[in-house]
Amino acid sequence: MKKAEIQYPCKWTYKVFGQVKTDMEEAVGHLLPGREFLLSESKSKGKFLSLSLELTVNSKEDKDKLFHALKGSDSIAMVL
Repeated sequence: MKKAEIQYPCKWTYKVFGQVKTDMEEAVGHLLPGREFLLSESKSKGKFLSLSLELTVNSKEDKDKLFHALKGSDSIAMVL
């Protein structure tokens, strides 16, 4: 199966999961200073709250760096 080729810059959506919405919002704002993004609540089941984080990524490296920064936050339990 051939991998889809992504053309950068492009819009990208991360799903971030955690337990306290305000803490998650604060963490995202802290990790993305000066960048425009949209953070909205998504459907959640179980013990975690789910937020959709939409923003423009400039390259694969940018996308991966943001993923690891979000994943490393104490306020964010999981990133997809």
